[in-house]
Amino acid sequence: MKSKWSILYGALLACSLTLTGCGGGGGGGDDDDDAGGITGSLTATHYAEVADDVVVSVIGRSLQFGEVPFGVQGSQGPGAGPADVTRRIVEEAIQAMRSKGRVQAFAISESTGACDESGTWKEVTYEQSADDITPGDYYEFRYDDCSNAVGHLLKGRVKVTLDSFKETGDSIEYEATTVYDGFSLTMNAVELTLDGTVKTKNWWTTDESGMVVRFNVDVSDDGKRFRWKHELSFRSSAEDGEISLGGTAVVDGASYGLRQHEPFTPEGAGAVDVVDRSGHYVRITFSDADRKIVYEFFQAGNDTPVGTTTRDADDLFAPAYL
Repeated sequence: MKSKWSILYGALLACSLTLTGCGGGGGGGDDDDDAGGITGSLTATHYAEVADDVVVSVIGRSLQFGEVPFGVQGSQGPGAGPADVTRRIVEEAIQAMRSKGRVQAFAISESTGACDESGTWKEVTYEQSADDITPGDYYEFRYDDCSNAVGHLLKGRVKVTLDSFKETGDSIEYEATTVYDGFSLTMNAVELTLDGTVKTKNWWTTDESGMVVRFNVDVSDDGKRFRWKHELSFRSSAEDGEISLGGTAVVDGASYGLRQHEPFTPEGAGAVDVVDRSGHYVRITFSDADRKIVYEFFQAGNDTPVGTTTRDADDLFAPAYL
């Protein structure tokens, strides 16, 4: 019988086979979740530096999240990003909650085992109903130097708690809270660590699927540390799809607002504004044709940019920008 650990591990292992990686990171920040806590300041001399950081540490990894749902294939990078790792963990946990045979209500169960290559795993589950998936149910996965394949390693703890669940005909909608505690995933010699909380809302219908993700996590990706406090949403259907960002981006300890100007397409085109505490903003525009990224700096209340900078996507994060 295939363990739920192996199901989850297989999903995470697939990240390295179907996703691309991306480059550097930004600075750390505090734990203030106040949506109005914009502290950063943009000037004509350093707006491009802030934009570079947001592109690499936030936008690049967020667009990476959309590649599998949007059907992009192949791997050109070292590993998976925090957004897609979270998506896969949540989806696998909810699938396991829905499919597991329930013996009794209000049951806590534990199972442990040895990983194929080295280390051990432990799974803790809580189910409130013997019949149905119920808000409050959770899956917790614990890993102690767990390797199921050469070059891949899991450490730490991740817990997924169901907050709401609704199924009507062919439509499913649910919300969940994922807590990372010293969670570490190493793929192809690149280590990703996560600490903090992620709120997710997923839905599927016969016509489309989507997800909204709200991050409040400390991330270390390939040795580079940064903080995610932004919101990501995507929608995908057979005809089209889009990704949007919101919330805040943390750069060198300062917070900037994220405002989507044009949703990102499956091809990667789109534009987002990075807004400072005075209302000044830099518009970051991605092109799907010439692999260029354009920064336009606007002062508050002015519709004409006072500064423009163009970057080559290959110089910032070639593997992530497809």
